Amino acid sequence: VTGLPSNATIYFRAWATNSAGTSYSVEHSFTTDPGVPTVESPSFANVTDTSATLGGDVTANGGAAVTSRGVEWSESSGGPYTSVSAAAGGTGVFTVAVSPLPSGTLIYFRAWGENTSGKGYSSESSFTTLATVSAPTFSGVTDTTATLGGTVSSDGAATVTERGTVWGTSPSPTGNALAEGSGNGTFTHERTGLPADTLIYFRAYAINAGGTSYSGDGSFNTDVAAAVPTVTSPTVADVTASSATLGGNVTDDGGSAITERGTVWALTPDPVVETDTKNTVAGTTGIFTGPVSGLNNATQINYRAYATNGEGTGYSLSLIHISEPTRQPATSRM
Repeated sequence: VTGLPSNATIYFRAWATNSAGTSYSVEHSFTTDPGVPTVESPSFANVTDTSATLGGDVTANGGAAVTSRGVEWSESSGGPYTSVSAAAGGTGVFTVAVSPLPSGTLIYFRAWGENTSGKGYSSESSFTTLATVSAPTFSGVTDTTATLGGTVSSDGAATVTERGTVWGTSPSPTGNALAEGSGNGTFTHERTGLPADTLIYFRAYAINAGGTSYSGDGSFNTDVAAAVPTVTSPTVADVTASSATLGGNVTDDGGSAITERGTVWALTPDPVVETDTKNTVAGTTGIFTGPVSGLNNATQINYRAYATNGEGTGYSLSLIHISEPTRQPATSRM
């Protein structure tokens, strides 16, 4: 007898018919076993290169409590499968973390639920694990640039169509993506537009049919933004009618090498090296002095110290000095 309902009490009796009619045996009964659970909606999420969150929905228990449920996966359609149990049985939607999985590989899977009668399965579904990306590297750091890179060490069965780097100011960045070719292997490229004097987090990434995978975080600090040198303490000494010793102090090179320093003077306020008289003094940072000649007799002189780097010229305060007048020799009276 087939087609009986599962997990039900069945009443039955035998019968026989002749010309006088039909007669029946004494009635007996038995209970059919439960059916296996009904499982639907195989799902996948959070796919990485070696892991994924898989699940399903046990929509009916088959007539007996679902004692366990889970998923099973394979690299081939139809198995053989590797089974992974969820934390608890019961009906409803469930998920389970599955790891390790082979990277860059088409994975087949199905969900299952089990009761006393056995396991019920969902239909088979599939997804592709991501490529393996490792070894994020950095070099050549300035205030706004750096050379970043990584290694795509495995793409498995899915071609890497794009690879590159991302960066941000918080861990696990996904923004500021810049592509650098495709396929496996090690790559580097220059990143520009970074904020100065900032802790930068970055990752290498690769994209295949399964989605985007990332390396672990790398990090570095960008340099302080370069500026013009800081120059202080303009000085004057050894004054004569046409000469003096002028100087200053370069206290900071501004993050860029000093290419020239000295003093500059003029008859007008705030003299500049482009248009007024300058006197260069060898060296970079620190205190310096140098002789200046050609000052006008008994004339008010405006002077200041300066230093130049790749960002421009920085100046000290501008001071005023009155040069010493030339004394005429005394004449005798007759």
